Amino acid sequence: MTRYVDAVDLTTGGTKKTPADTPLYEAYQERMTDYLNALTNYKSVQLNYLQAPTDPRAQAAWFTQGPILQQQVKLKYDRWVAGGKNTIEAAIATINELGRGSHQRWERMRTILDDSDQITSEGAHYLFTKFFPSKFWDEAHKNSWTNFSMAHNEIHTVDESTSTQWGSGGSASYGLWSVSASASFAEQKQHHKSDTNTSSVEVELIRVPIRRSWWDPTIFWDRGWKFDSAISNLVLSDGAVPPSGEMTCYPTAMIIARNLKLSIDMTSTSNSHVAQQFSTSGTVGYALFSLKGNYARNSDRKTHDFVQSNAGIECAGMQLIGFVCETLPRCPNPDPTLNWQA
Repeated sequence: MTRYVDAVDLTTGGTKKTPADTPLYEAYQERMTDYLNALTNYKSVQLNYLQAPTDPRAQAAWFTQGPILQQQVKLKYDRWVAGGKNTIEAAIATINELGRGSHQRWERMRTILDDSDQITSEGAHYLFTKFFPSKFWDEAHKNSWTNFSMAHNEIHTVDESTSTQWGSGGSASYGLWSVSASASFAEQKQHHKSDTNTSSVEVELIRVPIRRSWWDPTIFWDRGWKFDSAISNLVLSDGAVPPSGEMTCYPTAMIIARNLKLSIDMTSTSNSHVAQQFSTSGTVGYALFSLKGNYARNSDRKTHDFVQSNAGIECAGMQLIGFVCETLPRCPNPDPTLNWQA
């Protein structure tokens, strides 16, 4: 499912032959994404109603939007099938079976990997990774976003807290709030009791698949290979639940959020105490959401901020809040019936 195209080198500005997905496979991936987003929208409205069948908003959404969203799921799936879903999946299965345990498959993977290598102006190597649709935020994809809401009684209490920071600046956490004097090289995670004045969280979410033309994850399900025991006893995953190993999963999609609305009493004692530090903080976060941040590199500078009132906080900008990951099976898991060389 790979072809070579002329791609612009982001460092030199020149062109080079780079592996890329075929148009048919790109269409397959895009239509699959449309189907999954339609399914997510439908299931979200359905789940809201099942969890709160007496809620007027949940009732209205389910009985007015439910039938339309269900039809969208069918239309998107039919479009995926018409675009070659079964043909593509049969071809992938055939390619994997023919290449099972063969050195040709490994040589091809190594060639694609080498050809995909790019170098930054600082001399660091990287493998170009994209996402699709390339403009998931535009008007054409407005129906792919899922409206997600969570009421106060769904905001759970978890007594756990971790905070990690390196570089300059100070940081602190207060319940679900986190603030930092510096946005550089800092990671903070807080999972404490939520403020009892938080009445609801509303946000739009979208699942954005990650594209790696140099990546062939089916190799992890291939039972025709193993590590040379004289060199390494590395186990990527033991296949258990939960799994353990050097690489138990890999990200397949990003979860992007936008138009965040926190209905929260900012005049409460705890919240007003945190709010006093907002203006002097480089970053501000609430739970898994980022409310304020800065990014700068050479001449490029980006900012991310929010609007605050006594009734709560609104943050319209897009932000990455998580990943969808594929869990690996037991890997490697060599087939004992094959004729392994000593």
